[in-house]
Amino acid sequence: MSAPDDMEHAAPPCFDRATAERLRAQYMTQSTAHPGVADELGENFVSELEGYARFLPDLAKSALPPQRERQRAMSTVALALRHATDSLAGLDEAARGWLLAHIYQELGGSKAESVNAARAQIAAQILQPDLIDLLNRAARAARDAADTLPEPAPRIRAELYGARAVLGLFAAHELPFSQGENGFAAEALRALLALCGLPDVDRVGYWLRQAIDNPANLP
Repeated sequence: MSAPDDMEHAAPPCFDRATAERLRAQYMTQSTAHPGVADELGENFVSELEGYARFLPDLAKSALPPQRERQRAMSTVALALRHATDSLAGLDEAARGWLLAHIYQELGGSKAESVNAARAQIAAQILQPDLIDLLNRAARAARDAADTLPEPAPRIRAELYGARAVLGLFAAHELPFSQGENGFAAEALRALLALCGLPDVDRVGYWLRQAIDNPANLP
């Protein structure tokens, strides 16, 4: 029986009672809906804000590593392929044939037939030229790929993802949006980021302005 998936059974992030009540109260002061309707909409607003906290950290982590690091990793692949070619060529003929026979068996030969000296000799004759050529070409391709690897997209921080989420949520609820540090949008963003594990973000107004200046839909 497989172990349970921790992510599948983990409780979704939720605001503490005081934070949720404070957000709902501020929503009521900003909404132009009828009080009875606004109360329900405020509940939905808080739930939607909590929902963003479920994936914002993963979005921020999903950004690609720096270009130099990516190129180094790919160069390591090229070097490993080159080493594999040298190691294969460095085996004595009998050992190389024995290895190639096992490779041949794994790739498509009958696994019901055991590897023996005769099969090893046949496999060496069949596979050795093509395999060494393939490894050499793969190593060259990996080196070329490292040199021509496109630059990754700029990393987008969780703060900007969160600000965009708040901006979109305010638009959906037709709430007035303020870019300042003390408005409802700032309070909502602080609460969201704290729920994402970023409780000490300074200048949330900066990120709200960035969301307005760099609009984009959340992926």
